[in-house]
Amino acid sequence: MAPQHIALAVIVAALWGFNFVVIKVGLDHYPPFLLTFMRFAIACLPVLFIPRPRISTGKLVVIGMVWFFADPTMDILPTIWFVAIAALWQREMPSGRQIAGMTVAFCGLTVIALTIGGSTGAGEITMLGLLLCLASALSWATGNVMVRVTGGKVDMTSLVIWGCLVPLVPAFLMSLLFEGWPLIVSSITSVHWAGVGAIFYLAIAATWVGFGIWGKLLKIYPAAQVAPFSMLVPVFGTLSAVLVLGERFSPQRLVGMALVVTGLLVVSLPMPRAWRKS
Repeated sequence: MAPQHIALAVIVAALWGFNFVVIKVGLDHYPPFLLTFMRFAIACLPVLFIPRPRISTGKLVVIGMVWFFADPTMDILPTIWFVAIAALWQREMPSGRQIAGMTVAFCGLTVIALTIGGSTGAGEITMLGLLLCLASALSWATGNVMVRVTGGKVDMTSLVIWGCLVPLVPAFLMSLLFEGWPLIVSSITSVHWAGVGAIFYLAIAATWVGFGIWGKLLKIYPAAQVAPFSMLVPVFGTLSAVLVLGERFSPQRLVGMALVVTGLLVVSLPMPRAWRKS
């Protein structure tokens, strides 16, 4: 990958990593489904002056829905699904070096995961939670592949913004069903500037900028080159939690983050000529 594109991929990972802090702030003021609805409501406003992407309504709806159910902050799961689906769908087979780099990064994420929860049981997950995580990761990966398939034919800015229209109805209905109309009204009428700032960050930085740049990178490079950068998201998430929330992490997590970065360097940096000849 070109250096400027590597920098862009790292920036996207940083934006999505900071999402952990932003979402925590947003959830202090708004219930989760309403927060999601308001995020996409702000993100889709430019449809008033940006032309509709030149893809079928069906594809637009599918891409919008997988973005709604997807979670790009789930460490290794979306990366594995993404590379696997791209290999099956588009015959984009990862090279040995890319597999090796992703393996090193996966080991790093495993080390990070083992530091979460500790003996308090906070890291336990139910079967339903596990299934939802797997489904969300699969949704994210499928959306990435669909963006890559259609991305060469459409403007990514237009696709991202119009795709944000799709989640509005399901997000609002789920908020109405699970959170209730009284809570929706009280949350909207009670203005909290920290919560409003969180909504605009999620809409502009995480959605417009993050998805827009990510989609453009997918138009240029194979899945196996772009996908591993999503493994930087928990690294930036941890760093932002330390800097903003004052949370602490163990030396083991620092080792895990170092392994993730090492794996990404193996994937993204060109191999020395002497190694190629050998």
